[in-house]
Amino acid sequence: MGVIMKKRTGDSKSTLLRQLGLKIMKDLTAKGMTVDAFALQIGIARSTLREITAGRSNPRLLTLVEIAHGLGYSDLKAFFPEI
Repeated sequence: MGVIMKKRTGDSKSTLLRQLGLKIMKDLTAKGMTVDAFALQIGIARSTLREITAGRSNPRLLTLVEIAHGLGYSDLKAFFPEI
């Protein structure tokens, strides 16, 4: 999957949010973690993370930073290398 969050002509907001959710889920699966356990680990509401991973929520920048750090990325550039 190409990445996400780099807005290309024809990409809709909902497509980008779904791609973000899929990337997070892929990383969580690779780490053997559940959405709920990860949310507790990084200190965000489980419902918030569930909405983000389902592609139904546009997360705040600081929430994305917390997610990226929690997944082991040093910064958002590492989380989104294609940007």
